[in-house]
Amino acid sequence: MSLEKIATLGETTYYLRPDGIIYTENSSDSPLSIAAIKESFEFIKKLAIERGEALLLLNNFNSAQKLSKEARSYIRSTESEIYNDYVSGSALVASNPVARMIGNFILGLKQSEQEVKMFASEEKAVKWLLSRPKKVVASAN
Repeated sequence: MSLEKIATLGETTYYLRPDGIIYTENSSDSPLSIAAIKESFEFIKKLAIERGEALLLLNNFNSAQKLSKEARSYIRSTESEIYNDYVSGSALVASNPVARMIGNFILGLKQSEQEVKMFASEEKAVKWLLSRPKKVVASAN
């Protein structure tokens, strides 16, 4: 499958799949900072507004990064909840035990209205994402 690279923010690269799903992968195992998390959330918000609909995110967690203490706190905060409107579903693909452990930790941090699930295979993750209901996103005016 061909992926169209749409952005690189820090150590995270974002791709657009032909089915409209945004695929992400990380190129470093250094901990993600609060600044990196906020930059990522803002990018997702901007992209969703441009597209007019909430995004479907497919996150490759096989090279999962750790989160700094500040980043973990921010993800748990009510401040970060404003970004839930910009995502219809987020699938974490973690096929190795370490990635699954980190993914489960992150799932435990983010208890919100946003649907987030972890999968061992990309195929099952994509099937689940494509079954998610569409959510319209209003422009930023």
